Amino acid sequence: IRELEEKLYHEQDENFRLNKKVADQQESIKVLNTTVKKLGVHILYLNTSMSLQKHVIDMQSTTIQKQKYSISGLTLANICLKQTVDMQKEELLKKSNQIKSLNWEMKKANVTIVSLSLIHI
Repeated sequence: IRELEEKLYHEQDENFRLNKKVADQQESIKVLNTTVKKLGVHILYLNTSMSLQKHVIDMQSTTIQKQKYSISGLTLANICLKQTVDMQKEELLKKSNQIKSLNWEMKKANVTIVSLSLIHI
């Protein structure tokens, strides 16, 4: 009987140690589950952040595209203005030549008047 009692005591002791290990492992599992839940929340935050960043990038891309169109429009306007300035330069050159021609004609007329005046005297 004593031998059986001792064996029973050792088995109970072993059972107690195994139960303690199981309890420790269950506690570790609880900690891991909490960690997994926290990581899940962090992943959700990261996904939300990435979605917001993607939205910002899309908006910036749209802005860049609009700026490209604006630059193209401004380039065309600049070309048109340059052509207008070139045409105005040509007009000014023509008018300048007309004025020079008129001045020349006036000088010839003045010479003629002076000549006629000298002849008359």
